[in-house]
Amino acid sequence: MIVLSICPNPAVDKFIHLDSLQINAVNKSRHESAYPGGKGVHVAMALHEIGHPTKLAGYWAGPTGRWIQNEVQKMGVSSFGPEVAGWTRTCAAFKTDGEGDDTELTEAGPEITRDQEESFFSQISDHAETADAMVVSGSWPRRSSKNSYKRLKGIADQQECPLWIDASGDRLRAALDVHPFGVHMNMDEAKDLYGDLPSPADYAKSCLEHCTVAAVTDGANGLYLGVHQQLTHAKYTVENVISTVGSGDCLTAGVVAAWHQTEDPIETTKMGVACGAANCIREELGMLHNQDVVDIKERVKVAPLTAPPIV
Repeated sequence: MIVLSICPNPAVDKFIHLDSLQINAVNKSRHESAYPGGKGVHVAMALHEIGHPTKLAGYWAGPTGRWIQNEVQKMGVSSFGPEVAGWTRTCAAFKTDGEGDDTELTEAGPEITRDQEESFFSQISDHAETADAMVVSGSWPRRSSKNSYKRLKGIADQQECPLWIDASGDRLRAALDVHPFGVHMNMDEAKDLYGDLPSPADYAKSCLEHCTVAAVTDGANGLYLGVHQQLTHAKYTVENVISTVGSGDCLTAGVVAAWHQTEDPIETTKMGVACGAANCIREELGMLHNQDVVDIKERVKVAPLTAPPIV
């Protein structure tokens, strides 16, 4: 199975360790590290690590864009997409021993031109011919067209390649309007979209009006997966969380991979939760190790929601 991973707005993810994060003061780093980032980049790296070939599409700007492409290539992930002016954005996650821990700062990223946008979609169309699924995750660069998801859905339909989407805000609303095959959202995104509903399962049910597979994550409370009005809940408790940055993206990778392998809601939910949890126990931002996924998956609690959710 080959998955086309689309990251319109990639990033360099930086992990910055501080004693504390002080407002209106100079904050000196103890040490820092950098990783390839952006939601779609995280999805691609996770898919590759769990054994599924993937191609990564993005807009790449300046030295930071080239650095990300070089780093994922070292891991075995090939990338493509137009080169654009400026620098690919940097996103910083701050780790402290007290106030401000897990604070994140995300840059906006470069602007694109219409010619670059046309090249982006043309290249995606070419690569979709050999893909078994497409998954687009995260934000878009400035000056991106509002009909981006409609264009991706047109490519997906033409190539008979199921389209999965992970987005937020107005972009999520636009994504649902094109009725993709699958959608992943967290509870904050779901509440922003549907308002207050009784439970995460109700958000998954509502999302199924727009797609075939709906994945709604509720942090430590796990994943609620809806398929054809059938709901499944799974969870796994991570005892020592190092960082949650990228865990939702790794979960997306697990859900997409397992669904297209098995079309089994139980297996899909377990794999998604295992991948999301595996990301939390390593310091590398947005990355996981396959052996961690294998070990955790055996301990994931999962059940159809004909009974109360797992507690």
